Amino acid sequence: GITGSVGLTSDLDVLEPIFRHYENDPRVQLVFFSLHKKSDQTKLVQEIYVGEYEILNSFKNVEWQPMVPASEYYETLNNLKLDIMIIPRTDTYFNRCKSNLKFLEASMLEIPVIGQAFADGKSPYQGDGDHLLLAQTQEEWIAQIEKLIASKELRREIGRKAREYVEEKYSIDNCAHLWEEAYSKIYEPAN
Repeated sequence: GITGSVGLTSDLDVLEPIFRHYENDPRVQLVFFSLHKKSDQTKLVQEIYVGEYEILNSFKNVEWQPMVPASEYYETLNNLKLDIMIIPRTDTYFNRCKSNLKFLEASMLEIPVIGQAFADGKSPYQGDGDHLLLAQTQEEWIAQIEKLIASKELRREIGRKAREYVEEKYSIDNCAHLWEEAYSKIYEPAN
């Protein structure tokens, strides 16, 4: 599974070789949870993203899941029954400012994630590196994908441990004190 704005940005440069590698592989069904198919878009969107749609529509082995309202997002993601989530990102200032939200969302559904690594170790996913697989080069992406394709047990183990990690590290019950500390530093009672 691939989710997010990856189809509308330079992230497609990272994604395209991965798609090409797997487009005729009978073991793989690519699921793209982002844009609507070109034929389902308005004429303006089709014109703005003509290059992106040329690339995306050239793949044969893709299931399209268009964006849904936020209230339906998690249920839709869960219903896709993804075995693996990949999060490719080009190393740009914009991507360095992103969060690890896609990892968190997938982890709560026990979907193992392969996230983008940057050479300097500062991608949004490298802070969670023990709970997902990381890839930087095309060869690394394919090696990590192959590792997960080959082992259902490994997919389940990574997904389960990632969920436990997210529940422990990101649960409001376990980190509310951080908010309290932040507010106490900026709040001064009136005298």
